[in-house]
Amino acid sequence: MLSLSVVILAAGSSRRFSYGSKTSIKKQWIRKQDLPLWLYNTYKIQKICTKLNTQVLPKYTLADIIVVGSKEDVSYMKKLANSDIKIVEGGNTRQESLFNALSFTNSDLVLVNDSARFNTSKKVVLKLFNALKESALKAKISMEDLQDKTLDSTSFLSLLPAGIVPYLNITDTVVLESTTTQKTKLDYLNRDKVYLVQTPQLSQTAILKKALLKAKSEGKDYSDESSAINAYLENEKADLKTPLAFVKGSKALKKITYSDDVKLKWSKYALSASGIDIHAFEEGKKMYLCGVEIDSPFGFKAHSDGDVALHAIIDSILGCMNYGDIGELFPDTEALYKDADSQVLLQKVYDYAKSVGFKLISLDLTLLAELPKISPYKTRMQESLTKLLGVSKTNISIKATTTERLGFVGKKEGILVHAVVNMKKISLKMLKK
Repeated sequence: MLSLSVVILAAGSSRRFSYGSKTSIKKQWIRKQDLPLWLYNTYKIQKICTKLNTQVLPKYTLADIIVVGSKEDVSYMKKLANSDIKIVEGGNTRQESLFNALSFTNSDLVLVNDSARFNTSKKVVLKLFNALKESALKAKISMEDLQDKTLDSTSFLSLLPAGIVPYLNITDTVVLESTTTQKTKLDYLNRDKVYLVQTPQLSQTAILKKALLKAKSEGKDYSDESSAINAYLENEKADLKTPLAFVKGSKALKKITYSDDVKLKWSKYALSASGIDIHAFEEGKKMYLCGVEIDSPFGFKAHSDGDVALHAIIDSILGCMNYGDIGELFPDTEALYKDADSQVLLQKVYDYAKSVGFKLISLDLTLLAELPKISPYKTRMQESLTKLLGVSKTNISIKATTTERLGFVGKKEGILVHAVVNMKKISLKMLKK
């Protein structure tokens, strides 16, 4: 029986999508049915491949579901995805990311899709497997053999195409421009012979691995699986009856590339989360609250600068994102964060939150302290947070209270801060035609 892996490519920087856009979100983090597109796409294809296994020939087992994310996204992706999904780090290009992903599987076949093509349908995937079956039948493999679970995959695959590719025909006139030192030449191509290649593509894993390794050694970069496989097979003069097979794709498989390709909307409801932080006083240190230096004989005992208010805000933002807590991102065991400016840490967290589709709507901050007196600093603290978070001062509430001399706060040993944030997520309203 054949084995199949699925690879979802979601490590891109969305540079083209973000250019000229009002939002800094990476396109793979736009929400669809409350899931980021990379995860929506993953679960959808996983479901399709699980169901098709009972309907297509030859039979296969679903070996691996692999999602490729950027270095900064991998840890967050692991928080969101089911445990049966492998999240791996990608490279600087699509080809590098795919090459990395394939090192995590030894399946016979691999189905590769771009996360930005989230409208993958069962119909298109079925066409890919039907093309596999038709190629097998043309190679004189009987239906009985196709149903045989003990079918030898090595000899069977040698009779099949290296890749099966969905495509669309072009309806517009196509011009190829070539420039020499003397003049520019325009060649009008026969549009009936020009295809728009789409994903997902179904490839023989071993051949695709060899093709990508060859491309890497030659310093070449291909934009999809079929072009890499085609170049490899031509170079190797491989004896395959059908190096690549093509099936009709779908207009619904349109890839999101630019911000103009979609209409986005912010969620109607807001997510709320709280964050709490506590720090003891320490003599000889400067005190900072909300990024504002406080006139005090002592600061806070902490690995960083100890801004307890900003730490609570960071935890509340991470809570909305379902991304753990401040200690996971900035552990106090790392020298890198020794005496770190908490404003920088908050900016880093909130910039990342925005890149994965979140926007802060309001903040409510409560400080429990006997010392210092907060009232003289409230306005400056609000203005500091407005600058850090890009939120109107009218949406930032700062309150202070004592504990009536109860507990460690009442004994003037430290401060407790409670932050509550409301955030919205950006989602897909519709694809533009």
